[in-house]
Amino acid sequence: MSDSYLRTLLGQYGFTNFFSLDVIENNSNHIFYTEVHEYMHTSLTLTTPYGFYVYLLNACKKHDDAYEKFRFDLVDKMRFVQEAFATFHEMCYLHIKEGKEKFLYEVGRLKSQNKKYYEYYESLAFLLNDCGIEEAAAVSAWIANLSMHVAVEHIPVHHKERQKFLSHSEHARRYIPNSRFKQICKMMKMVLAKEPGATEQFAKWFADHNETFTDFQHDDAQMDKLKSFVLQLYAESAHLDQIKDTLSTMYDFNISKYDTFLSHPTLLNKQPDLSLYSAEPNWLSLFGQVVDARITFFSLFSVIKHGVTAFHVSHILNNKAASYVSYVEDNKLEQLLIQKPNTIVLMGQKARVYQFYQTHVLEHAYQFIDHALVDSVAYINQHFAGGRFRVFNYQNRFSVLLISDGKLKVLQPVSIHAIDQIREACRSGFLQLAEAEKDDLEFDPFLIKNAKDKRELDVIVSLIFFNW
Repeated sequence: MSDSYLRTLLGQYGFTNFFSLDVIENNSNHIFYTEVHEYMHTSLTLTTPYGFYVYLLNACKKHDDAYEKFRFDLVDKMRFVQEAFATFHEMCYLHIKEGKEKFLYEVGRLKSQNKKYYEYYESLAFLLNDCGIEEAAAVSAWIANLSMHVAVEHIPVHHKERQKFLSHSEHARRYIPNSRFKQICKMMKMVLAKEPGATEQFAKWFADHNETFTDFQHDDAQMDKLKSFVLQLYAESAHLDQIKDTLSTMYDFNISKYDTFLSHPTLLNKQPDLSLYSAEPNWLSLFGQVVDARITFFSLFSVIKHGVTAFHVSHILNNKAASYVSYVEDNKLEQLLIQKPNTIVLMGQKARVYQFYQTHVLEHAYQFIDHALVDSVAYINQHFAGGRFRVFNYQNRFSVLLISDGKLKVLQPVSIHAIDQIREACRSGFLQLAEAEKDDLEFDPFLIKNAKDKRELDVIVSLIFFNW
């Protein structure tokens, strides 16, 4: 875990409303369990007061990092709860899907190869002595949620004041999730062992430390209270307007109903290093080479200069890949794009890419979205409402949601388990798309009309995820 993320080797959660899965490092047999692990981090963060507080501070830091050290301290004080819950649940799901023998094998492998994560698992494994596997998973969720159900408004934001406040053992048990977790597990062991008075002691602790304990749902009114509290923290910020806008546009989302929308299949361990790309001042000469390439990847930078587009471009020519960084004046770029009759894959910020596509009226273009579907729903509904979709599975590691309004095609990476929830979202109107009708050859009259279209899609996906 870095100062910004809860990590595993195969997945990553950064206190946003999604988690990432590495499509290279995860094999098809294990990616489901990585998904479970990272989903548990996401769910525990977004459905508890303490976690949601961290989520809000994380969202505000891009505008004002005044409370970044405070946020990091909050993360550190829930680290053990997060990893214990996620790791134990991951192992429980493995037991449910593959049986006790496989479960015991993986527990043994965890113990010998990753002692830290075995310690996380072991902190809740006592539940298996008295509970069935599904009941143990449910009880562990209750323990984790109770550990994170903290009245965060009472925690001082200034370091010295917070240190003094939390040095009192009673305050630690009331406001530090890791301390609460260990105390609850200790009492739960006593209850399960039927020690005299244990149940009464647990009930008293519960009453003393959780005066307002309720289920904290992602659409609960308590969220608005926490948002208001966070706005008070930033009342004197020079960036208050941007912070208000960020918090006001956070829409309610049914996590349990659309949990696969939180999954972001991507490349965690193989990010392109733009510093290694060749700077190409003579863009006209370069484009002369690219014109003959069948597929060109055109990645827009987040740098915005008036009248100038900054980007890097990669293309495949004569079975060799080449990548360049360049800047070009917009009026010249228009002329160059006209010379490119073949496929262009646009990458970068969603809204900026769409504006670029509209401005330059590209004939045959795809947009690749490098975000989770949960962050794309509003964008899709705004620009592609009424469009058609299909979902394609790749190596049982991830799927691609292909969308089009008849012009631009959108590639949205999704979980391999997302198809049913996508269909349900379309039926309910949460996602304003219609599934493309397919014939016996699995071609359709709208998105994948023939074998050539499917080959092109497969080549683009392969280059992005496996050969980039």
